[in-house]
Amino acid sequence: MINTGMLIHDLRVPLTAIMNGIMMVQRGLGGSISPQQQELLSIAYQGSETMLAMVNTLLDISKLEQGRMTLNYEQLSPYDLVEDAVERLQVAAQQRQITLARDLPAGLPQIEVDRDKIVRVLQNLIDNAVKFSPDRGAVTIGARYLSLPTDATGGEHPALSFTIPALLAGEWLVYWVRDEGPGIPPQYHARIFEKFGQVQQQKSRGTGLGLTFCKLAVEAHHGQIWLQSREGLGSTFAFALPVKRCDS
Repeated sequence: MINTGMLIHDLRVPLTAIMNGIMMVQRGLGGSISPQQQELLSIAYQGSETMLAMVNTLLDISKLEQGRMTLNYEQLSPYDLVEDAVERLQVAAQQRQITLARDLPAGLPQIEVDRDKIVRVLQNLIDNAVKFSPDRGAVTIGARYLSLPTDATGGEHPALSFTIPALLAGEWLVYWVRDEGPGIPPQYHARIFEKFGQVQQQKSRGTGLGLTFCKLAVEAHHGQIWLQSREGLGSTFAFALPVKRCDS
């Protein structure tokens, strides 16, 4: 039986070698190069970077699916997690004059999560929202604290403008990312989080891996992720994380 995780891991070695080789040529270690050659090398390097990111995501997905991903829990500010994710995408949004709005009320509790994983979840959701939003549009990143005295069967909640799935009794922090894009047809809702699951008719296409990583990373934190979308009215991707308070 083929060890998929090992195969994916081994792909990183030649990719890294290719990228290092391109960088050395760009720096003139093999002789002088023309501006046109420099531009072509930059395209090749960017393509290699994209492929390496895809390989790394596949490796993380494989580890999460097998329960081999170590989570480094820290008690963190929910505001800092959003700002970390937004900072990495601000330039891409500004290039298309898309506003990254925050809907983060004061007083949100700290949560105990793996910083890297949750920032990547937020980053993936914001990146998708920017891709599918029209120029000069807006993407909203929000969060709310929910205290559920009993198990919730799902549906509307007064603190939110969208429905929630069934959640166990307890304290939750719900994040969401809302865009003004074309929306997602109902027939794609069930498989949008599957590996390589994509909406076929949408112009902007990714690898179909980002949402799979989001789902697995959130579930590894004992949370839930879901989608609410209607064609022509944009999409809202939300996820709920349990709040683990310190005794102090």
